[in-house]
Amino acid sequence: LRMDASGPPLLLQRATLRRAGEIGLVAVAYVASARLSQAFAVEVGPGNVSPVWIPSGLLLAWALRRGLWIWPGVFFGAGFGNAWAYFDASAPGVALRALGAGAANGLGDVLCIIGGAWAFLRLGDAQARLSGPRAATVFVVAACVLGPLVSALAGVGGLLVFGFADHADQGVADALFATWWMGDGVGALLLTPFFLAWTARPRALAPGRRLEVVGLGAAAAVIIQPMLSVAATVM
Repeated sequence: LRMDASGPPLLLQRATLRRAGEIGLVAVAYVASARLSQAFAVEVGPGNVSPVWIPSGLLLAWALRRGLWIWPGVFFGAGFGNAWAYFDASAPGVALRALGAGAANGLGDVLCIIGGAWAFLRLGDAQARLSGPRAATVFVVAACVLGPLVSALAGVGGLLVFGFADHADQGVADALFATWWMGDGVGALLLTPFFLAWTARPRALAPGRRLEVVGLGAAAAVIIQPMLSVAATVM
């Protein structure tokens, strides 16, 4: 019986192509969910910032389910979305600054989402289950507080460094930072448990429990809507 030497390399190529395709899908999902997040956006400084950032919750759950290797999709999705908002092909200087700000945002989101997923899997629950006080505490601290803090520092810092936010207006910079931090944190806190529950194996989550998840998501949307209205008024 003769072995086909091309078998293992071919399987490796297929696995690599599948991963590359999923990374591209992650980037597309980031951009699409970012556009959806603009429905909650409030005007702060140089543009609109959402107090509920859907990509944070969606892609954190994606990383926990599929693996930390999806990070290039997070980087390029976040970088493209941010750069596109300020990109001007007719002005090379502005275009380069937009790419720089986009790269800073992409790096911040990788540290936020992938770093948060890594911390939760290592310190909370290696099976990505939000059960028990230890897992819940690590999730809130790492993924909903510290990770979003890093994202806000990198994102707002990029806007300031590359001239898309005014250094002189401290009030606007503070509001931009606070809204950015809140958006990533609220997105992770509200949406990551929802997506994790929704994508759980059927034997781990019965159909009736899936309906409960949908109900909880709807209730969360109803509860948070007044909060968003207040935030919009304050900002």
